[in-house]
Amino acid sequence: MPIVDLASVKLHLNIPTTDTRQDLELQRFMAAADDHVRDVCGPITAELHTEWHDGGRSTIALDWLPLASVQTVVEYVAASSWILTEQPLGSSTDSYGYTVDAERGSITRRAVGVAVPFPAGTRNVRVVYTSGTGGAVPATVFLGALELIRHLWQLTQQAARPAFGATGSYDADGATVPTGFALPARVLELWKPFKRPPGVA
Repeated sequence: MPIVDLASVKLHLNIPTTDTRQDLELQRFMAAADDHVRDVCGPITAELHTEWHDGGRSTIALDWLPLASVQTVVEYVAASSWILTEQPLGSSTDSYGYTVDAERGSITRRAVGVAVPFPAGTRNVRVVYTSGTGGAVPATVFLGALELIRHLWQLTQQAARPAFGATGSYDADGATVPTGFALPARVLELWKPFKRPPGVA
C-alpha cells in the first residue's frame, strides 16, 4: 500500500482530480517515494522479515527498524532446535527465553531472567519479526513524501526545471541517502524524526 494516495498527490500539485492524463506518471513517482521513505526512515507499513544471526553473544540486533513485534526466535545446535519464548524481566519462567528492546531493535537471550549467550554458531539463530510503525503514516513522513513527489514532478516539467547551479534549486541543499541518491533538504528535514540510525539495513 503506497505511503500517499493519488488524490492527496493531485491536491498537493494542484492537479484537478478529474484530470487523469498524468496518473500513470504520478503513480510511478509515488512508488519511488515509497522506496525512498523505506531507505531513509525504514518500513512504515508492516513488513514481515526472517533473518539468520550468528550465535555466541547474548544480544542480536535486527536489521529493520522500527520493530513492531517478534513472532518467533529459534536457536539451532547441530541437528537440534529450541523455540524460545518472550519472557519479560520479572516474569521469566525457564531457561529458554528472550527479551525484546523495541526501541533499539534488539533481542537478548535470557535464562530465568539472566542474560546468557545464544549457542555459538554461524547463522544458527532464526528470528521472524514484523517491522513498521503501524497505524497511520506519521504526518511529517506523509508530507515529506508529497514534497519528494512534487520535486520529481517539477523535474519533468520544462518550465519548472531550474537552471543548473541556480540558487534555490531544489537539489542545492540536498543530501545523499543510503541508496546514493540526493534528496531535497526539505524532504530530509521532514523525515529527520524518523530517520534510521547509521548502519541499519
